[in-house]
Amino acid sequence: MAIFRKEEGTVSAAVAGANSILGEGSSFKGNIRIEGSMRVDGEFEGNITVTESLIVGKSGTVKAEVEAGEAVVAGRVVGRIRAGERVELQTGSRMEGDVHTQSFMIEDGVFFRGSCHMGKEEDSDEEILAPDQAGLGIVRRSS
Repeated sequence: MAIFRKEEGTVSAAVAGANSILGEGSSFKGNIRIEGSMRVDGEFEGNITVTESLIVGKSGTVKAEVEAGEAVVAGRVVGRIRAGERVELQTGSRMEGDVHTQSFMIEDGVFFRGSCHMGKEEDSDEEILAPDQAGLGIVRRSS
């Protein structure tokens, strides 16, 4: 599902049909749960749960714990994103925090500081050892 059309720079029907929009110049602090999609072009701080897509526009700033079906970031996110399907960081975006998802796409020109965990959480049976325990990058399977 394409959220932004690169060649035209327009918003697709999926984004245009977002259930909730926090517009540029607006701010919200608190917790929100949306059945559907949400677009943030203003400032949001708190917790976001959306059943479909979270879209953070170029002017959007999100400081939150995010649970979503998918997340597309063109602005700034500080916090953690858990997305069941995918996370996409678009050119010029900034992500400071951890990402948990099945598919993770980072375009050129993105700032990302955090960790990425891919795959379904319930499928993970790996234990990553700290560098001082087993050297760099060694992974041990749990029994």
